[in-house]
Amino acid sequence: MDENSLATTKICVVCSNAGVYFNSCLFRATGLPTEFIFKVLVEKMGFPDIKSRNKTRDTQGAANNVMDCNIMKLGCSEWWNKRSKRVATLEFDRVRKSMSVIVRELDGQHRLLVKGVVESLLEQSLFMQLAEGSLVPIDDQCKGLLFQRLHEMSSKGLRCLGLACKDELGEFSNYSTDTHHAHKKLLDLTHYSSIESDFIFVDVVGLREPPREEVYKAIEDCKQTGIKVMVIAGDNKSTAEAICTKIRLFSGYADLTDQSLTGT
Repeated sequence: MDENSLATTKICVVCSNAGVYFNSCLFRATGLPTEFIFKVLVEKMGFPDIKSRNKTRDTQGAANNVMDCNIMKLGCSEWWNKRSKRVATLEFDRVRKSMSVIVRELDGQHRLLVKGVVESLLEQSLFMQLAEGSLVPIDDQCKGLLFQRLHEMSSKGLRCLGLACKDELGEFSNYSTDTHHAHKKLLDLTHYSSIESDFIFVDVVGLREPPREEVYKAIEDCKQTGIKVMVIAGDNKSTAEAICTKIRLFSGYADLTDQSLTGT
């Protein structure tokens, strides 16, 4: 697994409040579906190396008919959580459009891990991490390539979230508990923007959420009875259009200029 993939898996796990428990021979999720999907992604990507895998009893125990509730856990997620201990959380809000955590690594270094709207994170990022771990400055050409790729993913109906990190945390570089002198800044959302800045942009993750089966018939019934259907979404415009086409609200060849609008 390359350095960029390692950073991606770490952020997906540690910057998430979702959990899992095993009951009646099934894995069940707690928390937001989007955050749990991140953890499922990490389990599919696997451990960083064979040695780590062999030392951890992961969810493959289920495949061996081992139904002990004590070991039915997300092994890769546990592996990362043991190495990057969360010490503070900057909860999501609709102004910042991001959620971040301050973690303490095994070497004692503190780092900020962030997930949020791609466009917002890019505007606050100074560098981008490449596959082997090196950093390159984010310039207009780099942004253009990233936005092009974002549009391609969104047009396929994928909800895209950006991942980023930050190593230089200033007064939070030794943050530990709520007795720390900088803790009061974590209690006021207006201070979050000063912490969430100068990122290293790591990755874009695309999530597919299939429409419920009953949606197709509901749309058709509305059309037949003359009910006009309007969709209000918080997704990227391209993503929303792709989803509306998927549920047959739009024709795949329709001109959406006057039908798809962006509000503020």
